[in-house]
Amino acid sequence: MARIDAVMIARTVETLFRAQGCRVTHEYTLPNRKRLDVAGFTPPGFLFGCEIKTEQRDFERDLKWPDYARFCKLFFIAVPVGFNIDKIPLGPGVIVSDGNTAIFVRRNRWPTPQRGAGLSQAGPVWYGPGHPASIPRL
Repeated sequence: MARIDAVMIARTVETLFRAQGCRVTHEYTLPNRKRLDVAGFTPPGFLFGCEIKTEQRDFERDLKWPDYARFCKLFFIAVPVGFNIDKIPLGPGVIVSDGNTAIFVRRNRWPTPQRGAGLSQAGPVWYGPGHPASIPRL
């Protein structure tokens, strides 16, 4: 089996988010200056975030991804087929990609972000240049 790289996973996550009605962009910068690998904006403007991890040791060394989740309505870790998802904590959702297709395999279990986290729980997420209207549909 050929190695599944981050670009392949990002492409399949983009397709998955678009199927959920999202407008999608890559390398989206959050207010805390961290960058999501893939960001999907729902029609009301909520943010679905995704961090891609291609190797187990990369995931185990990365301590930044919880900083992304607090800005997202839903947050996911996307990994290739064969990745041991039992090592991923129960907070984020999990997406598994075979390089051609991605599927949701575990639901996001974190609560909706609270006021003071940079978002309004009751309203959509608007972050200036990342506003869905500024992201072209492909």
